[in-house]
Amino acid sequence: MSTITTVTSTAARRPGPFGPGVLERGRTFDAKWLVIGLCVAFTVYIGVIPLAFLLWQSFRTPQTAAADAVWTLANYVQAYATGDTWRLFGTSVQFASGTALFAFLIGTTLAWMNERTNTPFKGIFFAL
Repeated sequence: MSTITTVTSTAARRPGPFGPGVLERGRTFDAKWLVIGLCVAFTVYIGVIPLAFLLWQSFRTPQTAAADAVWTLANYVQAYATGDTWRLFGTSVQFASGTALFAFLIGTTLAWMNERTNTPFKGIFFAL
């Protein structure tokens, strides 16, 4: 009687560089990339598409029954040519500067207390 032997390569039996569950042609399917891709697609759908539509419509006049929409910069001229816009911009800069200064002072104080003193509950300060 003859004996039939099968030859199995050692490469097929050994785990690859990516672990024991590696497919022959490369990497295994990893569900985290599917989840990340779905999250990115959802974010684009709820954020980028409406933003692009808003930007596109900002360069057009409203369409009415009597007139078609046309491309124009008049919307931007109307919005930024008034003095009220610049007054509101100045107020926003003042608010942002004050908020940044306040956050810097509180953060610096908490960091100093956490590193240089014997304050109890240092873990809470570290988390803040």
